[in-house]
Formats: sequence, C-alpha cells, structure tokens
Amino acid sequence: MSKALQEKLRHVLANTVGSIVELPESALSVAVLSGKASLGPGLKIKKDVFEQLGMPVVLTAGSIESIEIDIPTTSLRTKPVVIRIRDVLIGLSPNPDANTRRAKLAAQERLWQQAGEEGEGIDPESAMGKMVQKIVDNIHIIVEDVHIRLEDTRTQSERYAMGLVLDRFSLRSYVVDRTGWAETCAKQVQRFLNKCLVFGDDTALPGQSGLGIYLHPGEAPVANPGSEAWRAAMLSYIVRQKRGRDGERPVSWVVGPSVIRTRISIDKQDSFDGCFSRCWSGQGAKQEVQVFISRLPVKLRNTALRNLYGLLFFCQNASRWQRFVQSRPACPVRGNAREWWQFAIKCELGEINRKTISVQALCKVTREGREYVAMYSRKAGAGRPWLTPLDAGESARLREFEDRYPADVTKTFRIQAWRL
Repeated sequence: MSKALQEKLRHVLANTVGSIVELPESALSVAVLSGKASLGPGLKIKKDVFEQLGMPVVLTAGSIESIEIDIPTTSLRTKPVVIRIRDVLIGLSPNPDANTRRAKLAAQERLWQQAGEEGEGIDPESAMGKMVQKIVDNIHIIVEDVHIRLEDTRTQSERYAMGLVLDRFSLRSYVVDRTGWAETCAKQVQRFLNKCLVFGDDTALPGQSGLGIYLHPGEAPVANPGSEAWRAAMLSYIVRQKRGRDGERPVSWVVGPSVIRTRISIDKQDSFDGCFSRCWSGQGAKQEVQVFISRLPVKLRNTALRNLYGLLFFCQNASRWQRFVQSRPACPVRGNAREWWQFAIKCELGEINRKTISVQALCKVTREGREYVAMYSRKAGAGRPWLTPLDAGESARLREFEDRYPADVTKTFRIQAWRL
C-alpha cells in the first residue's frame, strides 16, 4: 500500500473514529500500517460530541469498550475494510443553556474544512482516487450493544429516563444489477453507493432483537456515571437473546425491539442520467431508500405520552429559549407569578416582532449580509494571504451578527463567502 493511500486512510479514520473518541494519533497510524488494530478497552467519548451536533444535551458519561479495525492491506481490491465496535454506552441530560446556534455554525465550519482537506492530494479520476472510492464502496461496519440514555433530574417530581437500545447494527456493501442485491466486494468503481443498514438480528425471535425505545417516568438516574457499576447497569437494559444474556431489567417499551432493514442507493455522479431502479421496479431515481420493518410494537400510556411530548417540545424550542435566557427570571414560578407573566408577555411580543418583516428590515438584512460575507471571507481566508485579517472590532461585529440571526441565514452567507 502506497504512502499516499496510507495517509488518505489515516485521514478518513481521524475524521470518523477520531472525531468521536479520544485516541492518540499513533493508534490510527498503527492501524493503517499494520492492517489490524484493537483500540480499547474503555475508550472515552469526547465531551463535546453532542454539542458539536447542535443538540441541547450534555454528556454525563460515554464509553466504547473496543473498536477493531481490519484493513486487508494486501488485498484491498477483493476484500472490504471492516470496523467492529462493541458496547457503546452514552448517558445524557438536558442542557437548556446550550447555545445550539453557535454549535451548528461550528459544525458547518468543521465540515467545510474537512471537505477541503479530503479534496486535496488525490485526483478522483486517478488510479489512487479510484482505489479510495472502491474502499468506501466496500467498507463494512458492525456495532454491538448500544444504549443511549437521557435522564432529566432537574425536579424530583417530574424526573424521567428515556433510552434507545440496540443489540446489533451492521452496514454492509452490495452490488446491484437487474437481478437484485448481491452482498459481494465490488471489483470495479461503482456508479452507485449501495448500502444495507440492518438494526438488529433478523434471525432472532420477534421482540428479542433490534432497535427499541423506552420511557420510564419517575425513574432515578443510574448512579456513578462512567464507573463499572454504571456500565453494568446500562448493559442490563439490552436484549441479547442470541448470546444467551437477556436484559436483566424490566423495560417499559414505547417502541418495542424491532428489526429494521434499510437499503440505500445513491448516485455518485453530479448529474443523474437515468437508469433502472435499484430498490423497486420501474424508472430509477438519484437517491433511493427502501425500509423493511419486521415488527413495530408501540405502547404509549398517558404519563409516557406527556413526558415524550415534553421532551420533543424541549428539543424543538431550545434555540428559542437561548434568545430569552438573559431576561429569564431567576426565581421559581410559584410565588412569583407577576415576574413570570411579564417574562412570558415579553417573549410573545418578541416572537411576533420576529415574524413581521418590513421593507426596512429586509434592506437591513441584505446590507448586513453583504458586510458579513466580506468580513467572513477575510476570516476564512486560508490560502489567500492578500486578505487583511479582522481586527478586534470587526471580530466582535461578526460574532454579534451570528448571535442575532438564525443559524440557517448565517450558513447561507458563509457559503457565499467560501465561494468568493
């Protein structure tokens, strides 16, 4: 395997595995050079993973037992790269103070930088570029035992625990022709990226494997986050019939364990020329998705439904609360009704004003947008040394704009700046 290909593989692993868990740089280099690596045990998930995704939650504890990487260095043309991950345990709690707007903008900037780095060094049309594409076409990922648990303990009377559990997940590559989907290693670069995602083990009995969601109103949080006792408690929620270790805890399922098989086919060409469908009969489309669900039991009681609605409401309105956090009363609601009513009226008037757009406001947005594009193109002026760096006042002006306008508006202006 050439040095250029080794560096490309190391870069891909750093942007995927290395962006989630804390790993030394040498570990990825060893995996690429030797072809085999076992990372672990007890890998720690980075604290800012969910913050980078723009989610209004904070990580209380997160670990991955092991990550095994198998790179067939001598037979990349005929065998896939296999990544196997075991025991993904994540504990979360709501974070009403999260600045989701800033997190979304930071995530966009990182993705743009990664895209620029990945686009350098190897020509996609060269033999090396086609080899990299073929590796991506054939990669296999297997994940065993996943438990993501959200615990709200801000008030004793309204606390709850909600979790997502999965005993097995696999992502495999397929070659598709008119006869159907065949699980095999693609020997040539494929026009379509064909992947099959399976949540659960489709050979297990109904209800004994797959993706499940539970909701436990009033349940206390799992003690000592990150400890061995915490890991054992988190694993006890997962159903593992195939390995002879059934979940030890009684679970109140909102969506019972269900095996879900999803086929995804994406045309990698810039323009879609038209062809046969990869997932159904008839004319094809640029992107096709087909989902099979073997069994989907849904159970919602009054208390569970109320808590689920509250959780969805919290996630949907986290960015709105961030706008009014400065004027939010610090006192409890009971006994201070006047202050809270004044706060509610102020918030409602603010929402009404935001939905009313005048011609003057539109002109202001256009004018400030041009100003932002000019300043951000100087801030992100990598490879353009003739651009003058921002001074302190301009940097403050840039941050003030990003704090005042929605993240989607700022993203649009940033794309214009990057393309200058």
